[in-house]
Amino acid sequence: MRLRHLVFVIMTLGVVRMLAQAPQPPMFRVRSDLVEVDVIARDKNGLFVSDLALDDFELREDGKLYPVQQLYLRRAGPGGWSDTLRGSLASTAIAPRENAPSLSTGHRVFVVVFDDAHLSPGGFKRTQAAAQILFQSRMDDGDIGGVVSNGHLTNGRLTSSRAELIKAAKDAKPGTHVLSVEMDVFQWPRLSEIEAVRIAVNQDQQLFDMATRRACDEDRSACPGGGDDAVRGMIRNKATQLSTNVRVEATRTLAMLRSLLIGLSRLDGPKNVLLMTEGFISEETWPDVKDTVSAAERANTRIYTLDARGLTKGLTSVASVAPDDPLARVYEQMDMGAESVNSLAVDTGGFVVRNTNQFDRAIAQITDEAGNYYVLAYMPPSPADGKFHRIRVRVRRTGVGIRSRRGYTAVP
Repeated sequence: MRLRHLVFVIMTLGVVRMLAQAPQPPMFRVRSDLVEVDVIARDKNGLFVSDLALDDFELREDGKLYPVQQLYLRRAGPGGWSDTLRGSLASTAIAPRENAPSLSTGHRVFVVVFDDAHLSPGGFKRTQAAAQILFQSRMDDGDIGGVVSNGHLTNGRLTSSRAELIKAAKDAKPGTHVLSVEMDVFQWPRLSEIEAVRIAVNQDQQLFDMATRRACDEDRSACPGGGDDAVRGMIRNKATQLSTNVRVEATRTLAMLRSLLIGLSRLDGPKNVLLMTEGFISEETWPDVKDTVSAAERANTRIYTLDARGLTKGLTSVASVAPDDPLARVYEQMDMGAESVNSLAVDTGGFVVRNTNQFDRAIAQITDEAGNYYVLAYMPPSPADGKFHRIRVRVRRTGVGIRSRRGYTAVP
């Protein structure tokens, strides 16, 4: 275990080192006391709305209303980015986007991340096909991409070579961790990962008793005369082992993402990360989830999570072979692994793709959003106080839905 994590640390440091060679922009877009927020606007048919004005938006930070000082429409084209000023308050003392000329040289950035620790072979194959669709059909000339697999950035770099990216996606291989977890789960006494966490971490006595009854029903010789002390000890040990593994692998995935985001923060302009995963339980790693969201905010990166399970729901569960276990079915339906990937996506301005075996429509929407969005600029009371501030943006026009990141950490 120690050797494995040493190798992982070396690989993630390599990701940062390769990306660190790029020019370094500010960690977050707090410029001349203005904070900028990217906003996606779509109509009821899912089409981008491109004619919104300054008065159409309402912005609140930590519940308090603030006027939007400037509004830009940003679009990507064959020649790079174009920024169009859609409104500016006369009272603002800030010159409109003094760095606008350099933006015209930027292009969209897409990084596909295979979460090997939480991908079954079937899920890997589905998301691998999605990555190939992205690089084959949805990237424009000059766009930049990368593939992260087995904890490292393929070829140690981002590239605009479509052929190199397609090859990287095709050559990526699934890990074996999920298969070994499934073997552990279904080995007697059977115990799913979420059951293990609930027993070992949350001290769920009802679930512990249910798992004990299930084990005794499946092997009556293990509970002679109704005694179950030995079985209870085995279940407790297995719960500890599985819950520890859940924590370690979730920590590993989140550390890999943060390392990637630290590197991406050194690249100018917006970035997009497509996380291919089947979800993971964040019961003990929620602070790491929030730190990853903050890293994405500082890197000006949206995270999109593609649920590789397709139409199959739930984490690895014993319910499929234990239909008489009501709690097992409940935990499977609750989908305890969704909370972490929901936060990674929604809190960074992206979205979650689930309950589908075909990701082509989602890929089309992701790439469209990467090249069509608004930038709101407003003046907060304390732009560099080092604290996290929650943002809520609303649009006043009927029939238009918007999406933006939910907050930022105000660093200078």
